[in-house]
Amino acid sequence: MTKFALCSVLVGLSAAAGAQTLTSPGPTLEVMRQIQGAWRSECHAQPDDLGSGFQQIRLQVQFTHFTFTTEEYDEPDCRIKRASSKSRYRFVLREPFLNKAQEQVFAIDFLAEEIPLGAAPVRPQNILSYKSGTLRLGDPKSAGPEERLQKLDRSLLFSR
Repeated sequence: MTKFALCSVLVGLSAAAGAQTLTSPGPTLEVMRQIQGAWRSECHAQPDDLGSGFQQIRLQVQFTHFTFTTEEYDEPDCRIKRASSKSRYRFVLREPFLNKAQEQVFAIDFLAEEIPLGAAPVRPQNILSYKSGTLRLGDPKSAGPEERLQKLDRSLLFSR
């Protein structure tokens, strides 16, 4: 009887410990929770290939989708909008790793669902960094077309 009671207690303790391990959130789940919601970039000059003007990018992260709304302006303070375009991507946030600069980043994979004509698509094998209420994606020039990006885009910072 004592052996049976001891085994029952040990099995019960093992099950409780296993349940705790399974339900504790990992870094991917925590970052997934923190990146949900609305983000925006600062008003900045448009890339040269898009012509003159300024732009601000708004990002909405909802469960499994990133929606980028790029708003174009004539003035550097981004007050009067002249045009707007929207692109939408399904994403999968993967495990963190150290990039070539030894920064912890998360692998993130994008699948385009809606891209306006003439818009530069987001690289499918990307990286993401979330720190202190800021979010950055990978620099598209940091890897070949079939490789995961390795450097963060220092020119584009999203904040709340």
